[in-house]
Amino acid sequence: MNLTYLPNWKVDNQSQKQFVIQEDSNSMSLVSPINDYAMGILSQVHFTIQNGEVINTTVENNSESLKMEINEACSQITIIDI
Repeated sequence: MNLTYLPNWKVDNQSQKQFVIQEDSNSMSLVSPINDYAMGILSQVHFTIQNGEVINTTVENNSESLKMEINEACSQITIIDI
């Protein structure tokens, strides 16, 4: 799967967990329901973009069951179970 706002970035989902991917122009999040009214962020990556190119990424892994790993050289995000 490629990101909508950064189409040269690929997502390799190797996880067996259920979650939803949300993205905007400078971030991507993995979220899951907490209850009927709220979602929790399992993991999130922020992109620093300059002149249309990603120059840096910052990952926040908040889940004990899955995480995102970034390969900036290959423009790839890998989602794996822990």
